[in-house]
Amino acid sequence: MKRNYPLIVGLSLLFALLIFLVGFGPIQCCRDVSARVFNDAPIPVPDTVVTPLTFNSELFDSTNNIHSTVSNTNRLTAPANGKYYIYGTVQFESNGNGLRHVWIRFHGADGILDIAGQRTPAVIDASEGTFLNISTHYFLSAGEWVELLAYQTSGETLNVTVSSYASPHFGMVKVP
Repeated sequence: MKRNYPLIVGLSLLFALLIFLVGFGPIQCCRDVSARVFNDAPIPVPDTVVTPLTFNSELFDSTNNIHSTVSNTNRLTAPANGKYYIYGTVQFESNGNGLRHVWIRFHGADGILDIAGQRTPAVIDASEGTFLNISTHYFLSAGEWVELLAYQTSGETLNVTVSSYASPHFGMVKVP
């Protein structure tokens, strides 16, 4: 029986190339591109001051280049072009006065844009803080970045409080 070695070698090389492209190259259909970050300390938000929230820890960063815990810790940066689901959660400490705001700000080729926002009156119950969730679906080009901002009008500085797996958290996931 005659074996067709050129065909076998050719198919093997083609298979190896396909594995490389899917795993490491331009075809990224099946690769996880996501990060979820948090801060393990309260973040002060002065009255009527827009405050970019910083994140000193990561639950995960699948590419190791979406978030840095050393510099620009307020940013999540897109490592590749695509649509991203972006989300954040923030809990302000108890205070029954004023409004609480949170939004996602985009920095990229189109300039600086607020791409999602939420505003709510403060929770009146003195034992409860005001909790806000925000999310959006947005196209980012490689190198463009987003940040999570907080703002409040209580008349005094309020902390964004720490709550395990809830506040303050910020994340994004590249969607197919």
